[in-house]
Amino acid sequence: MKARHAGSAGTLAAGRIVAVLLPACCVLLLAAAGCAFQKPTVKLHDIEVAGLDFQKLDLAFDFAITNPNPYQISIWGFDYSLSGAGEKFAEGALTQPIASLAAKQTTHLRVPVSLLYRRLLPLVKKIGSREAVPYEMAGKVTFNYLGLKIPVPARHAGEIPPLRAPSWHFRDVRLAQGTPTVLEVVFEVDNPNRFELPLRRLTGALKSGDQALVSVDRLSLTAIAAGKSASLTIPVSIDGLAAAKAVAKALTRRESLYFEGEISLGAPVGLRRMLLGKDAADE
Repeated sequence: MKARHAGSAGTLAAGRIVAVLLPACCVLLLAAAGCAFQKPTVKLHDIEVAGLDFQKLDLAFDFAITNPNPYQISIWGFDYSLSGAGEKFAEGALTQPIASLAAKQTTHLRVPVSLLYRRLLPLVKKIGSREAVPYEMAGKVTFNYLGLKIPVPARHAGEIPPLRAPSWHFRDVRLAQGTPTVLEVVFEVDNPNRFELPLRRLTGALKSGDQALVSVDRLSLTAIAAGKSASLTIPVSIDGLAAAKAVAKALTRRESLYFEGEISLGAPVGLRRMLLGKDAADE
């Protein structure tokens, strides 16, 4: 029994050695045949401002990855971190496997990155009165070739402004002068950043208790200037006699009125070019 057990363990160990050495042997055979593996090149192609809200900035880093080899390989992983002024403010990884790279072709890899305002606070404090500080994205792309994992660095440098969380709140509601069937709903929006903040859409409802009095859905709003707060007045029609009576009752009795909804933001002009840095000159 002991002899058979030892022989089985030896067979397993030998199998593991073969599994490890086989890919390396294949690489050596291909190299001898003139098909040596060449590391792919990884270069940042673009940065998209994918989204902006009151908690975070969503970016998408577009990397152009070129496979110089005469055979297909695959991307097995992508790890990255973003840091500036000695502060790391974002990191992440793409799940594996990610994509296949055709022979002698360039493939684009989109890497989504979210910058949370709360994580940027230490960086903002260090920036102080400066308009921007250099940042670096340090990444590692792992390629899979015949079972071997081959890492290739991916780096990009640019500048990042002191990103601070914008805010908004419902301030007032009143009947429009001379038009009793129109309400004016007033909001206050604060933009503490050094770039203009485009307001794209406002949706929601003015409520009293659990009752929705009027609904709001307004596109193409104004933009808030850099470093400024501004009032946003939205005229809303009161549809129907029942709604008009409910609004009049709420306003007359000064009942607790509140707004439940959201403001969506557009992409700030110029932010993409700043994040791209010197690579923007290559466009």
